[in-house]
Amino acid sequence: MQPPSLSNELTLSLQELSFGVQSSEVLSTGPVAGSAGAPPMAKIIMSDATEFIVRVTERGWQVCDPVSQAPNPTRYETLDDLLTASNPTYANIRQNLLMEKLLAVAAQQSSRDEEPSHVTDE
Repeated sequence: MQPPSLSNELTLSLQELSFGVQSSEVLSTGPVAGSAGAPPMAKIIMSDATEFIVRVTERGWQVCDPVSQAPNPTRYETLDDLLTASNPTYANIRQNLLMEKLLAVAAQQSSRDEEPSHVTDE
């Protein structure tokens, strides 16, 4: 099985951002975006109206300058890691959603533990 291309990685990662993001678009023009050999890039507008230009390479995800599209030297393993580190609002929303999911699992487990067991003596 062939690994996904970087363009596919960018597209799939943007689709997975269902919270904390107002909109996103893959960039095909700009000082760097769309140039031959340029890494895939996207513009992301967060729920707090903060805008990011990001790119993905074999070495990870980077935030880019919004005008020149030059990458910041800091790299992140995933787009989620980048947004969590770069945007406090996104980090808070992400943390709250994870906590809700954990509480739901704990409540479900607790209700299972409270169900009477049907043990028969033979």
